[in-house]
Amino acid sequence: MNRMKRLFRLLGYTIVSLLVLSSSGSQMKAQYCIPLTSTGCAAFGDFLAGFQFANLSNLNSGCTSLNGNSYSYFSSLAPAEVMAGQSYTLTHFNNPSYAHNVAVWIDYNQNGTFDAAERVYATTTAVPASGSRTTTITIPTTALPGVTRLRIRSQDGVPPADPCASLTFSETEDYNVSILSGSVTNAWPGGPNFPGITANSVVLEVGQVFDGSSAAFPKPSVEIDRLNAAGFSQRFSYEIQTVNVAGINAGTVMY
Repeated sequence: MNRMKRLFRLLGYTIVSLLVLSSSGSQMKAQYCIPLTSTGCAAFGDFLAGFQFANLSNLNSGCTSLNGNSYSYFSSLAPAEVMAGQSYTLTHFNNPSYAHNVAVWIDYNQNGTFDAAERVYATTTAVPASGSRTTTITIPTTALPGVTRLRIRSQDGVPPADPCASLTFSETEDYNVSILSGSVTNAWPGGPNFPGITANSVVLEVGQVFDGSSAAFPKPSVEIDRLNAAGFSQRFSYEIQTVNVAGINAGTVMY
């Protein structure tokens, strides 16, 4: 085959706090365009070998996972869960035969189209055969909460500029992304699970009661500020652990 060039945990001493935000709403019903290619991956081997974003991972998908027109919507995979205002790692893996350029879109406003401003990433140089590339995607604070769509396109040639246009020697994959919106505005004693809040070491002495009766005895607490979106749930939990208690190993969970 002769083809000219072939171009993808808060830890104080006594209390551990964890905030979990999750979504379980229904998927978007928007009708996204289905891109085509005049030369499918089955014929020439132009495809994405794998994709990862946040907690989503789809490795070794290969051409066999795709339909006849080199487009696939991996709707059966759990969505990537991201928080508005936070940054996440995205990695794409190229096919073993040809160098490819890649572009990624996320429908932040959930209008069923990938707007020009929603092209969140594009390679600046082609990814060599069997190569991979990693970048960081920051979710804007204006992104609507809920489940939306991400599209990644790979092409032998320049980075795809259009999310819908028919391309040659190309492959397209769609994934669901669950956008969570909001932030923790206050927490005690703080920690790395709560960005922007400094951890303080707090020791519960014998006879002391941390019941909020004074500033010296605050209750473990967390204040959550986020948009009220249907389908979201949240959970806050903490542990009381030993630090220096006779006869009990340090770190033993007591409550």
